[in-house]
Amino acid sequence: MAGPLHAQPGLVKTLSTADFKRILAQTPSRILLDVRTDAEVVQGVITGARQLDYLNPDFPQQIAKLDKSIPVFVYCAVGGRSGKAIKLLSAQGFNTVYNLEGGMKAWQTAGYSTAAKK
Repeated sequence: MAGPLHAQPGLVKTLSTADFKRILAQTPSRILLDVRTDAEVVQGVITGARQLDYLNPDFPQQIAKLDKSIPVFVYCAVGGRSGKAIKLLSAQGFNTVYNLEGGMKAWQTAGYSTAAKK
């Protein structure tokens, strides 16, 4: 059996909500990135998420400041922006990047908890 997914350098993968939640929980050193707008995040975020709005013109500069050596978990509302964001993260040299398939909508539909934006 292969090792944990987060141990694979250069990995860019879209995960189901269950796999995203499981691997996120198994990865203590990580970045959880919410790429939705301010108006969207007021409705709640996945606990521990940091917001960087993909639609903000300085998004590429903001992600460039993040640690490229630790896994990045990305989500948006339904998966479109996060899908674009993971390509950008990969192009900028991030080692391991995960995208939440179906975004926050799928997370909430699965019954997983959210937190208020801090």
